[in-house]
Amino acid sequence: MKIRFILFALFYLAITSTSYGQNTPPLLPGNVGIGTLTPASPLSVNGNGDLRWSIYAHTRSTSNGSKGIFAQANRPTGFADRVVANQGNIESGRGYAIGVYGSSYTASPSNAGRSYGVWAQAGNATNTANYGLYAQLIGSHSGTAVFGHDRVNNPSASTLLPSGISYAGYFIGRGYFSDNVGIGYTNPYYRLQVNGDVYASGLFLGSDKRFKKNIHLLKGSLEKINQLEGVSYNFKTEGWKEHNFTDKDQIGFIAQKLRAIFPELVNEDKEGYLAVNYVALIPVLTEAIKELDTKNTELEVHLEEKMTELEETRVKVETLEERLEKLEALMQGNQVESVISPKKEQDSSFENEGVFLKQNRPNPSKNSTEIEYVLTNDLRNAQFILTDMSGKQLQQFQLNDTKGIITVNTSLLTAGTYVYSILANGKIAASQKMVVQH
Repeated sequence: MKIRFILFALFYLAITSTSYGQNTPPLLPGNVGIGTLTPASPLSVNGNGDLRWSIYAHTRSTSNGSKGIFAQANRPTGFADRVVANQGNIESGRGYAIGVYGSSYTASPSNAGRSYGVWAQAGNATNTANYGLYAQLIGSHSGTAVFGHDRVNNPSASTLLPSGISYAGYFIGRGYFSDNVGIGYTNPYYRLQVNGDVYASGLFLGSDKRFKKNIHLLKGSLEKINQLEGVSYNFKTEGWKEHNFTDKDQIGFIAQKLRAIFPELVNEDKEGYLAVNYVALIPVLTEAIKELDTKNTELEVHLEEKMTELEETRVKVETLEERLEKLEALMQGNQVESVISPKKEQDSSFENEGVFLKQNRPNPSKNSTEIEYVLTNDLRNAQFILTDMSGKQLQQFQLNDTKGIITVNTSLLTAGTYVYSILANGKIAASQKMVVQH
C-alpha cells in the first residue's frame, strides 16, 4: 500500500513539474481516489463514488462542524465584482435540470437532531443588501423563483404551476410568520397590512365567549348612531402613492369624527394615521335597531289604545243618538221614557198607558234576577227586549201573558249595566236598567 502511494506521488510530481514548465495544467490518467483504491468518479474522496458523478466526497468525521466539501473564496475588491465560493450550473433540457441539490433525509423517522436540506445565511454586507437565500426566475417562460411543497400534509398535490403566470414564490401547504406581514408595505404596522383591495369568499372573526371578559350590553346605541355622519369621498392618490389608493368613489366615515363617538372602533398606528374597524359597528347597529323596534312597539300600543278609546266614544255617541231619537219619538207621542239608575235593593217601577214594568230583583244581580210586568188587554204583540248600553240586543221574546215574572240568567252576562224594555204596538212602552255584578 505504502509503495503504491509513493510511486503515485513520484509520478504525479514528475507530470506536474513537466506540465508547469510548459504552462499546461497537469493531466492525470484515469480516476483519482483519496481514501479509496477503486474510485468510480474522476475524483473520489473516502469512497468509490459513481461514474455519473464528477466528484465524490465523503467525510468520515462525526465531530461538530464536519463538512463533506468546504469551498472558500476571497472577498471581492470591486463594487461590481461577483465572487462565488461554490457554483452549480446546468443547462435546462427535457428532464429535471437541477443547479444545486441539497438533501438531509433518513427513511426511518428519528426523534433526535435537526435536518436542513439547504442552510443559507448572510449578513454585514451593504445595508439593505443582505440575502440569506436569493433566487430569481429568468428567461421568457412562466414559473416561480421559489417553490415550496409540504409533501407530509399534501402528498398528492400537483406541482405544475398555472400556465402563463409567474411567481416570486409558490407554496403548497401552510405558511407561518411570527411577525407582521406586509403586502405592498415594507414595514407593516398590523399583523397583516395590505396595500390595495382585499377579496375573500368568507371571513370569520374569533368571538367565542370563552375568550372574553367584562361583557356588558350596549346602551344608548341609537343616540350614538344618530351622531354619526356618513360621507362619500375620494382618496388623495397624488400625494400618497405608497398607499396605492384607488381613484374610485368611496363611502364611509371620517376616522377623527368617529373616534369622538366610538373610540373603540378607531386605531392609530405608529405614524399617527387612523384606521376604522367597520365590522365592529354591526353590534352597535343591531342594538340601535332593537331600540327603534321597542319604540315602534310602544307607539303601536299607544295608538291602539287611542283607537280603542275613539271606538268607545263613537259607540257612545251612536247610542246617545239612538236614545235621543227614541226620546224624540216618545215625546211626539206624549210618552216619556223613564231612565232609572237602579241601586241595590231599590224597588222602583215604570207605569205607562197599558204597561206596568217593575224593577228587577235582586238588583244588582250575580246569578239570576226576576222582572214583574203587567199588560192591559188592548196591547198586542208585546215583546221583552234586553240590550247592553251600546244598544246591542242580547235577548228578545214574545210576551203571551198579560202579566207575569221574567227570569233572566245574569250569570251568562258580563258585569255591567243593561237595559230591559217592553215593546208594544211597534214602540217602546217601558224601560228599566239593571246592574250585573260578579
